[in-house]
Amino acid sequence: MATAFAGRPSLIRSSVVSAAAATAVGAALDALFVGRKSFWEDEGSSWAFAQGSVSNLKHAVLHVDPNMTLYYGLLHLWLHVGDSEGAIRALSGIFAVLTAPVIYLLGVRLFGPIAGALAAVTFAVNAFIVEYAQEARSYSLVTFLVSLSSYFFVSELLRPSRRTRVGYVAATVLAMYAHFFAIWVLLVQLLTLVVFRRDVLLTRRCLSVVVAIGLGYLPAAAQIARFGHANIAWIPRPTFRTLVHISARLAGGHWALLLIALASAALLGRSAVRQTAAQWRIGFVLMWLLLPVLLSFVLSFVETMFYPAYLIVSVPAVALVVGGGLAALVERGVLERAIAAVVLVAILALSGMELHQWYTTALKEDWRGATRYVLTHEHVGDHVAFYVPHAQNPFDYYVHLSGSPGPAVNDIGGGPPRSGRVWLVRLHEPANSPVVTGFGRRLAGAGYALISTRMFSPPRAQLAVSLYAPRG
Repeated sequence: MATAFAGRPSLIRSSVVSAAAATAVGAALDALFVGRKSFWEDEGSSWAFAQGSVSNLKHAVLHVDPNMTLYYGLLHLWLHVGDSEGAIRALSGIFAVLTAPVIYLLGVRLFGPIAGALAAVTFAVNAFIVEYAQEARSYSLVTFLVSLSSYFFVSELLRPSRRTRVGYVAATVLAMYAHFFAIWVLLVQLLTLVVFRRDVLLTRRCLSVVVAIGLGYLPAAAQIARFGHANIAWIPRPTFRTLVHISARLAGGHWALLLIALASAALLGRSAVRQTAAQWRIGFVLMWLLLPVLLSFVLSFVETMFYPAYLIVSVPAVALVVGGGLAALVERGVLERAIAAVVLVAILALSGMELHQWYTTALKEDWRGATRYVLTHEHVGDHVAFYVPHAQNPFDYYVHLSGSPGPAVNDIGGGPPRSGRVWLVRLHEPANSPVVTGFGRRLAGAGYALISTRMFSPPRAQLAVSLYAPRG
């Protein structure tokens, strides 16, 4: 299916131009309004872990959050470029932009230049990708690295060389240190060899690569064993509705985009039955599309892990499957080409709708507004306390941007301060929760009265600032 037009230089040139245009459009989408939304809790943690000294960074990745070690290290260096919301998020945007040409090259290797160009377009306009290209977390980085790993993986199977093996090992190991859930893509690659390419599975080259990756993974494995499930125990157990909702998000946000991806997968599966030579390529992308999502869903009934951002490693497969499916239509005839054109227009239109919703809807916690509210109304001697300790990170970030020292931080477990007003910041805790009411009673017992409470968007985050002052 990949070679119908592969020998035409004009087609290759057109596909390169299309992929370059898709990359440019993706860069514009990733940069648009990048600094408009406030940092939320996790982005504040990224800044807190990466800023300051190397010892602060080392403590964070060894004792607090080892899951994004590579990203925190890169962000530590990147902060010298700038520390505004837009500047910090730009690091993620860069990796999202770099992923589009990798998707193109991988698509060309798998299914030909038409598929590569269409995959790059599909990836660049995916609203889920744009969302995480505008977030100061490692999800964009791990997407880039698993795509690069898969490019070298496919290249090695097509034309083995020392260069591709070195590139594959480097990208695969680095991906694990960008996010532990990169392991899903390595599993897919191993299954591809077991199911479709057993001829290379036990070769010396393959075994040396497996050993190199295993050695590279040892420090990460030690950290996973030490931390266990604790850092993601907050994820709720999924339902079938959750499965459909998250799958649609990965496809670009709209249920129709999910249907297009599934129809493309069915079309590729049908092609695999007819074309033996293409079976391992099609099998690889279909497993990449389905296995991370389905296995995460099933395993979440033992240990919860089914969370949209953790499954971003499957989004390149969405683009490749759609690109391959549309290319298969293009290569069939005039009617099929017309259908492919209509589907492509639908993808662009639906993606535009989802992007508009992302740009205009306040989905992130408004820590910018909450911190500004406290700093604007602060008095000398005020204290601030946090129900969720790591919620202090985004607050500290905006205090840092303001140039103000901000109020002194009071340990909520240590009881009320002896003097001064208290700003109580709660997150993910309703006003009637035992934690909130218990601290309120301790403040009342110490002679404090509730003066005001202000909520900040979005409502589901339960981000609120309450001011308590001594009576009289």
